[in-house]
Amino acid sequence: WLELQFRLREMRMKEEQMKKETKQCEKKEEESMMAAVAPRNYRINVNAFSARSLAKFLWSDTWILSIDVSNMNLPDSAGAYLCRALKGNSTLIKYELGGNEFSSKTCKSLAESLEVNGTFSS
Repeated sequence: WLELQFRLREMRMKEEQMKKETKQCEKKEEESMMAAVAPRNYRINVNAFSARSLAKFLWSDTWILSIDVSNMNLPDSAGAYLCRALKGNSTLIKYELGGNEFSSKTCKSLAESLEVNGTFSS
C-alpha cells in the first residue's frame, strides 16, 4: 500500500511539473508573438538635454527600426549626440531629423555618421 501511495505521489509531482513547464512555454510563445507584432517605429519628444540619453540608448539598441525626432527645433549639441548614435547603431533604417536647427557642421557630421553606418547605404 505504501508503494502505491509513493508512486501516486510521484505521478502527481510529475504532472504538476509538466503543467508548470507547459505554462512557461506558453508564456514564452506569447511574449515572442507580442514582440513580433510590437511597433518598432517611434516618435520621441526630445530636447537638447534628453538627446544625450536617447543617443546613449540608440548606440546599443538592436530593436528600434525607425525614429522620428523631426520638427523639435533641436540645437547643434543635440544633433551631435544623435550623429554619434548613428555610428554605433546598425538597426535603424529610418532616422527623421528634419525641421531642427542644425548647422552645416552638424549636417556634415550626420553625413560622416551615415558613411560609417552601413545600414543606410543606397
